This record gives sequence, structure tokens and C-alpha cells, in this order.
Amino acid sequence: MQIIKYSESSLNSLADNVSRVLRSGGLVVLPTDTVYGLAVDATNLGAIEKINQFKSRPQGVGISFFVNSLEMAMRYAHISSKQLLLADKLLPGPFTVIFDSKQILPKSLESERHTVGVRFIKDELISQIIKLLDNPITATSSNQHGQNNISSINSFLTQTPKKKLDLIDLIIDAGSLPVKKPSTVVDWSEDKIKINRFSLPSQSVITKSESETKDLAKTLMLENISKFDGFPMIFSLIGDLGCGKTIFSKGIAKLVDLPHLKSPSYQIACEYKIDFMGKNLLNHWDLYFLRDEDEFNSLEIAKIKQKSSISLIEWGQKGLDTFIFELPHLRIVFENLSLTERRISYAIMNQSFLLKT
Repeated sequence: MQIIKYSESSLNSLADNVSRVLRSGGLVVLPTDTVYGLAVDATNLGAIEKINQFKSRPQGVGISFFVNSLEMAMRYAHISSKQLLLADKLLPGPFTVIFDSKQILPKSLESERHTVGVRFIKDELISQIIKLLDNPITATSSNQHGQNNISSINSFLTQTPKKKLDLIDLIIDAGSLPVKKPSTVVDWSEDKIKINRFSLPSQSVITKSESETKDLAKTLMLENISKFDGFPMIFSLIGDLGCGKTIFSKGIAKLVDLPHLKSPSYQIACEYKIDFMGKNLLNHWDLYFLRDEDEFNSLEIAKIKQKSSISLIEWGQKGLDTFIFELPHLRIVFENLSLTERRISYAIMNQSFLLKT
């Protein structure tokens, strides 16, 4: 077993080393976007059996895999044109998307329902490895089955039995990884999207870039839209200037196939026709320049009460909280921590209304 220290300046060399080991059927421990993972060539049956031996996984539990493009995903999964449109908005990102398998890859990668889990993330090392190998690689975590995820190589070496360590050919040591939740699992193996696992804490998350803020918006949308069947889906976005409210709104817009979301600052309200999971209208309001109660009352408030609508209300604290008090809605609070970091806290308000339906 060889251990190589991770360095951004030596990504090409690291990718060469890893791809060479994987091509020979080896098992590699390497950093991912969440935790340390176990990578093998996902087309190599013998290497996949090595993972099963390492993790002592029960039969019928699939193993997700990384790709470096949706075109590669389509080699191994049935992805309809409609599914492809949504996948293109989610990926690359912190999601595992479940599709029906084409049953080309080894069966032990599939679930009992003959589905596969596809991951396409923003990670230069993994992308380079897949490009060199020209095959997907497995995306399972490096912990023993049923145990906690591993975020450092020291923990991995300490917690893993020696017989299991003997199965490892190469380790890429990137030090201690930031503690993160697993990816959100979006199951689209049937007509209706199901969220099988949530990646986000129930109260707040810290994002470190515009991209992460947009990914959070997409995740919250997908996790919660089914709860608003029969209700308008309202996001009340609260925070100071420049704290990420409009960036968050743009994440939602991309998900519902609006490539350009206009800034409504000087006209307060914009609306768009959409077609997304039973919703056909998106309202985008910015109440920053709202001057008085009369101006608020002049808005076409009835539009955000439409059951088939999604409403993004920036500066929701300016009068709107009173109006939507009786409606279930997502209250999102933004707080700048630095030039690039922001804390985003959220909760579903008036959730009891949703539970009655």
C-alpha cells in the first residue's frame, strides 16, 4: 500500500498514478467532495468485488459511480430527454441522481430495482482520473459498512482492520477534510422525482461561493417542492444588501429553466411562465425600494397565492411576512460572514398546514 500526499500543484501526476492503479484493477482511497472514498474502475467486476469484500456490504445495495460528463452517464443509464434537462441543471453538483440501469456495468453496482446512482461533481482530480481511464469510477465512502464516514487518513488507518487494509493499493492523503453531509439523493427511476437522502442540516449551512449558494437553492427546492402540492411555494428571502438573496434566486431560476432572471429592483415584481413539477408560474419580487403600505397593497398579491406558483420574495421582511403569515412558506435568512462566506438559515413556516393535506 502506497500513500501519496495530495497537492494541487501535482494534480496531473496524482491523476496518472491513480488511473494506472485503477486500470490494473486496484483499489484507491482518495478525497471526494464529501468524505474519503473508495475508487475502482466501475467497469471492472473483479475490482468491484474487492470493494464489496472491503466494506462487507449486503447484497442488493448498489454502488454509485462518478462520471465526468452527462454523455458518459448516458452510456450506462437510461436518461430521457426530460430527465437530461433537469440533470443538466443539477450537475455537476452535490447530488446523486438515480436512473434506470442499461445493465451494461457489473450487476453488483445496481440496486435490487436495477437502478444506478450517478455522481458528477466539481472536482479536478476526479475529473482528470476519469478522463485518463475513460471509464466511470466508484463513488462509495471508505468506511466499513454501517460505520461513520471518514474525513482523514489517520482515522481511516486507525479504524480499518489490518486484513481490510491489505486490500488497498494506493491512498491519496489530502489531510483532514471539512465535515460535510452526504450528497442529496434524487431518485428519478420512476416518473416522479423522490428525494431519498437530504444533504443539508435542518437549520443552516455555510456557503463559500456563489456556486455553493445556487446549489443550496436547488437542493432546498427539490427537497421541499413535493410538500407544497396544493399550495403555492413561497421563498421569503431575508438579509442585507449583497448577502446572496439574488444569487439564491438565480439558482432556483436555473433549475426551472430560466437562463436569465431579470433584476426586479426598479419595478419590484417580475413574473415568468414555467413548467416544473406541477408549477407553472414563477414570481420574483424585490421589495427593497418598496416605499409604503399603499405601494405594497398595489402589488398583485393574489399571484403568489396561486397554488401552481413559485414565489421568490427578496427583502421579505418588508411587509410581506405579515401577508404570508397564514401561508406555509420557506423563510430563508442570509448573513455575510466574510467577502465569500455566508450563513444561510432556513425553516418551513406554518408547516402544520402542509401536514393537514
